[in-house]
Amino acid sequence: MSFNSSGNSFQKDNPVVFGLIVANVIVFAGQLLLKQFNFTEYGSLHYYTSPEFYPHQIITNFFMHSPQMFTHILFNMFCLYTFGSWLEKTWGSKRFFSFYMNK
Repeated sequence: MSFNSSGNSFQKDNPVVFGLIVANVIVFAGQLLLKQFNFTEYGSLHYYTSPEFYPHQIITNFFMHSPQMFTHILFNMFCLYTFGSWLEKTWGSKRFFSFYMNK
């Protein structure tokens, strides 16, 4: 039995939302597990004149959550699931992904 035929309608109906939730959870796990590398500080967005600013932070900050507060990622992923699913169904996957990345 393939993964897509297992009856997971959320993944089939909302592939972008599903992928974004998976990516956010993986990055959050990385923040918790890679504290010795200061992963949170390296990926979080800093002001462009700051010595801690790196160009990759323009993208990586979309996936950063406070490692001290589990409720931060929980509430964010709940909102992404609730509102993102509706927006992806209404707008389509490409437009929704573009919207998410341009927040």
